Amino acid sequence: MLDLDGTTISNYRIIEKLGQGGMGIVYKAQDTRLRRHVAIKILLPELTADHKLYRHFIKEAQAASALNHPNICTIYDIGQYRKMNFIIMELVDGETLREMLIRRGPLPEKEAIDIVAKICYALAAVHDKGILHCDIKPENVMIAKQGFLKVMDFGLAKLATEAAELAGKRKFARQVQPKKTSWKKKYTESVVLSSLSGLLGTVHYMSPEQVQGKSLDQRSDIFSLGVVLYELVSGSRPFEGMSNATILAKIIHEAPEPMPLISGHVSPALQELVNRCLAKDASERFQSAVELLQALHELAAPQTASGKTEARTIKPEAYANYLKGMFSFENFTPMNVQKSVEFFKSAINDDPNFVEAYVGLARTMTFLGMTNWMSPVEAFSEARTVVWRALELEPENANALAILGLIKVDTEYDWASAGRLFNQAMERHPDSVTARDAYAFYLTFTARHEEAVAQVRSCLNKVPQACYYEIRLGWTYFMARRYDEAIVQFQATQLRFPELAFADILLSWCYTTKGMHAQALAECAKAEAKGIPQWQTSWIYAKAGKTEEAKARLEALLKQNLLDDWSPAVAYAALGEIDLAFDELEKAYEKRLFHLVSLKTIPQFDVLRSDRRYFDLLKKIGLDP
Repeated sequence: MLDLDGTTISNYRIIEKLGQGGMGIVYKAQDTRLRRHVAIKILLPELTADHKLYRHFIKEAQAASALNHPNICTIYDIGQYRKMNFIIMELVDGETLREMLIRRGPLPEKEAIDIVAKICYALAAVHDKGILHCDIKPENVMIAKQGFLKVMDFGLAKLATEAAELAGKRKFARQVQPKKTSWKKKYTESVVLSSLSGLLGTVHYMSPEQVQGKSLDQRSDIFSLGVVLYELVSGSRPFEGMSNATILAKIIHEAPEPMPLISGHVSPALQELVNRCLAKDASERFQSAVELLQALHELAAPQTASGKTEARTIKPEAYANYLKGMFSFENFTPMNVQKSVEFFKSAINDDPNFVEAYVGLARTMTFLGMTNWMSPVEAFSEARTVVWRALELEPENANALAILGLIKVDTEYDWASAGRLFNQAMERHPDSVTARDAYAFYLTFTARHEEAVAQVRSCLNKVPQACYYEIRLGWTYFMARRYDEAIVQFQATQLRFPELAFADILLSWCYTTKGMHAQALAECAKAEAKGIPQWQTSWIYAKAGKTEEAKARLEALLKQNLLDDWSPAVAYAALGEIDLAFDELEKAYEKRLFHLVSLKTIPQFDVLRSDRRYFDLLKKIGLDP
């Protein structure tokens, strides 16, 4: 293959070679149009040399590019350069799982389970769309320096298999093939095809049905993932041999050596889980990635003094809907959040005792009320009912306690009770993302900004590149008046989630506070182009000294009944109409609008902080000046 360092392909300028594998060469490149670094994979010519293979490449690339998941490497683009096909991918700065294993050796059981659960989470999402990976192995999993995990190369394994089969057919075209082929001949021929093309890679992770050339379903990926888990914990692979033929024979016929004999520290429960993943008969394995993911979560569940786990077996269909609900919520758009409500309700319908489904629904309804995407009265009422149902089922559930604390802040201004609930939640489950996120709101509203930033950063580390947590971090920076950091965060979010109007809106806030009014108005225009009417423009015009434009915009929105009592208060404050601003805030208090909980810290009301009425209002909602 050509040395492409320094070459510009389309709008991608290649910087350096990152590595080479069975599929092709990977380079680091600069996207000169969007000004971001990407990875560009130049595929081996054999992969797309045939017209049928090229069509398959296009089809698989289209399917892979549609995948949007925090644990899946994003595909940005495909193209052709000098008859070589390439894929433009998200650049992950880190190391492969293979490199981690070489550097560290076998991993602690808890860490291995966490890694495999993240891979499984990705598989659950793609299997739901009818997509298989077919080449799950440590080389195809990246661990970023920030700690998040990405599964790579969806679709390429199927393409490589077809290319290898085509190469094999050409080699054996002159030979007369028997009508019936023994299993030994079949797997030996598979190895021959692999050696012919160099495309299939290592055989250690292939499922028995993959070895035998049978049709595959999601259970084949589960077998491969079982091999990965075995290797992470033991440091060895379950099927070894002096040749590929020997390895493949073991995959079909021999049980792996029990892990405790290798590493000496494997729990019986983990051994049982791995054995089920590696069952020769696919019907004896976990039947879906969702089922396996639930088993992994149960394995990692906290233990009581008696040593028994606190987890309860959840119906697989309920757990599948719960995962969809979480994913939809974390991809934080009005449409996705509404979808998450449906998924959580389906999970509850499937399993009426599924506590976390109730928590997920309560959390979603709370945020629908906080964002005005739904009537706050209706949203908070349902959230309160649902979270109490969760606490009836599990009185000490940390996530339910935290969401109840958030509801008490937003609707009752009961800061003392909320503080106790957050303390209980953090004591019971300090690593819970849901509890940390809810607690971070409380910290922001009470001006404990450094603590709030730390909590949200922790959430984003655990659920990287979920747009909800990216938005939350930027908003938390803004409320802490760390505007430059907020701008950087929102700009990065815009690149990753260009359809997300929230990033545009909040970026306009940051620009306004810095006096960058033209940039702020441009961001509002972006949001309005996405169908979100912007009351912020009246505030921005007022801050820019364009009084007439500000008043005209405010009057137009009021006539359309697009504003609550909070939004005009912001505009009036910027216009210097202080009495009108307080009139609107008093109306908001009478209606118990949740926005008031941010009154102590939100920058938009800095102009009111010298007025006695401001302190009186703070006292009404239970906040110290």
